[in-house]
Amino acid sequence: MTDYPIFLGSEIEQPDPKQAKFHVLPVPYEKT
Repeated sequence: MTDYPIFLGSEIEQPDPKQAKFHVLPVPYEKT
């Protein structure tokens, strides 16, 4: 589990909090 909340859902595995910063965004990954 992670110490930070996952806005996209727990089904998405976050490799790192630093990389997860763009994962928690409500926009497509290709958009970022």
